[in-house]
Amino acid sequence: MKIIEKISIAKTGQEKDNEDAMVIADSFIAVIDGMTPKDYSLYQGESPARIAIKRIATEIQSFPANITCLEASRRLTECIRDYYVENNMMKEVTDHPHKRMSASAIIFSKTRQEIWLMGDCHCLIDGFHVTNEKKIDHLLSEMRSQLISNYLQTDSVEELLENDRAREDIQPFLMSQYLYQNNRYDSVLSYSVIDGFSMNADQIKIATCNNAHTIVLASDGYPFLKESFTDTETELQTLLKNDPLMFNLLKSTKGIKKGNTSFDDRTYIKIKMVRSK
Repeated sequence: MKIIEKISIAKTGQEKDNEDAMVIADSFIAVIDGMTPKDYSLYQGESPARIAIKRIATEIQSFPANITCLEASRRLTECIRDYYVENNMMKEVTDHPHKRMSASAIIFSKTRQEIWLMGDCHCLIDGFHVTNEKKIDHLLSEMRSQLISNYLQTDSVEELLENDRAREDIQPFLMSQYLYQNNRYDSVLSYSVIDGFSMNADQIKIATCNNAHTIVLASDGYPFLKESFTDTETELQTLLKNDPLMFNLLKSTKGIKKGNTSFDDRTYIKIKMVRSK
């Protein structure tokens, strides 16, 4: 396999703020998307998302080449749980899920010719889009979109970019969604991410790519994937120009924060499979 393109860009434009990461190793290629928690109080001023992505990246680099998806998910869960144990945080993050550090990851296993989607990163396999989106995100995005439409009757786009009142309105629901994170598996709102607590195997997607020629892995900071970085970035910039509040052309739980270059950190890796004749 050959890496054709790779890039990771922080939403602030400052690399020190980037809560995405990538892993490029002999047997694995991965994109990791750290999730910004609603509470930093346990982490001594550090970004828990950045702590999480660094630990996950290190763990992936230590994987044996033939590891299975389920064993990989177990090891990634444990590498986060170990941090909680080492820092005497287990009771707090068990009782208050919104305080957990967490991340999504998409991992290509060269040996198994599989792509593992743990959370809501996504990919293209020879142009075919594979994703693992959360239903709860769709519900909250729709709610925010309706609220933005109402606020635009009195406020300008610029005013709402300065003060996203709709985002404030859905904040209690954003907090409540953590109750479904690696929990309540009997609910359609349940979802799994890497957060130190066991993931539901049924919520991890495995895509086979035995005969693929080109694979693109990306975080959801790129909502529309194309088979080149330039086209993918152009699509994003067009979206941000025409719908900076992210409520119309693409419904999201957040728009662009003033001063940022995008609504989220974004990472893109394009892989060309080189096969022997």
